[in-house]
Amino acid sequence: MIQRGRPKKCPPFFPHFANASRDSNTIEVLENENGVDGKPLGNNGYAFWFKLLEMLRVSEGMYIDCRIPANWKRVQSRTRLSEEDVTICINVLCTMGAINADYWNDYNVIWCDKFLEHLQDAGCKDANNIQPPDFSPHAQEQEKGKTVEESAFGPVVIDEGWQRIEQVFAEQIGELPMGVYMDTLMEYYGRLGADVIEIAIKTTNENQPANPRTYLMRILEKWMNKGITTAVQAQAEVTEFKKRSKQNEKPKVTEIIDNTKWV
Repeated sequence: MIQRGRPKKCPPFFPHFANASRDSNTIEVLENENGVDGKPLGNNGYAFWFKLLEMLRVSEGMYIDCRIPANWKRVQSRTRLSEEDVTICINVLCTMGAINADYWNDYNVIWCDKFLEHLQDAGCKDANNIQPPDFSPHAQEQEKGKTVEESAFGPVVIDEGWQRIEQVFAEQIGELPMGVYMDTLMEYYGRLGADVIEIAIKTTNENQPANPRTYLMRILEKWMNKGITTAVQAQAEVTEFKKRSKQNEKPKVTEIIDNTKWV
């Protein structure tokens, strides 16, 4: 089974010291910062920081690109805070130097170089292979299937492939993927591609509309294990499945043995 939200070769844990909150001015400031309702964030501020670290630890490259709408929604969903309160928390973390303010202000990307240093100091070997993300104009030109649009929030990267998956999912399943389920689907998308995911969603609706979520995950897991990464391969798998299903639907012929002796 695919491991939800875990990037390749990245253990899904990080050291959390017992005195982390007691000795941290950052957490104290977060707890005392007023939310959009005018009240101190309190435990929500504390929880936001550590949930964010959890997300960073299992994100590919250990950063979160919030220009991608799905990623921005995922931060709100995972931390269970409104968009306004999430923005307040991030600005506090930038001010305190807990996350890199330049990456956030310039690219709306959550990157925590101090967290990476913390992992390296704690002996996490895979952290030595992580490099700061490159969002230079040249690097941006290398992005495929993505466009940049201006919005009130700033430049927003539109992942056309994922946008298509969300649309097909809504049409076929009747809702949008959210929370942990969305994280898992995004991981499959990164490995299998939009075309394969779209075919899997449509196949799910045809064969198991009553329990589509579990059925879709089973299909994607099976296809990933088979190494299916193209629409041609996926469609061939669907055709073979239909062929086997028709064979199973054929009525069984009971053999009748006639013991009559013919003279």
